[in-house]
Amino acid sequence: MKKYIIGSIIIMSLLALKIAFAGLLITEDMKVEGIDFNGGKTQMTIKKGSEAEYFFVSQGIFEVTNIESENGFNVASKNKEVKTILLKDKNQNIVSCVENENPGETVLHINHLKGKYQIIPSKKETCNQNEDKTANAVLTSFWDDMSSEQKQELILELGKIALIIFIGQSL
Repeated sequence: MKKYIIGSIIIMSLLALKIAFAGLLITEDMKVEGIDFNGGKTQMTIKKGSEAEYFFVSQGIFEVTNIESENGFNVASKNKEVKTILLKDKNQNIVSCVENENPGETVLHINHLKGKYQIIPSKKETCNQNEDKTANAVLTSFWDDMSSEQKQELILELGKIALIIFIGQSL
């Protein structure tokens, strides 16, 4: 009988722990005031259904942490002067970018990223200048999170693919 009670307590504790660390789910569009933009401040909107471990706004800086859910974290700006919305990592590399073509409706969608990131409204007209940096930053993020065994497996698989392509080109 004691085993069942102890087992039940352990299971309930683990479930409570999972619920406690489930993260933040936005249930209605949320306006975020006071984000630094072009020497002033602007408002951004976190869209309903967004999930992350947490987000934080302090002294005009909008940060979001551990966006690992399928829903992701979705941010928009109604400000017509905001031409692009950038996502930067801790090293200030651009990880993602979206052009604000329909202010208030265009969404920067972020998901499957570990770590702390800054969401930055920008006057840059397009994201084209950022494409190369985006791919490298995302690859770097995945590479840093991999164990040495996973890295070895990935390199081996890439080698196999390269060999198949090489043989295919030779025929």
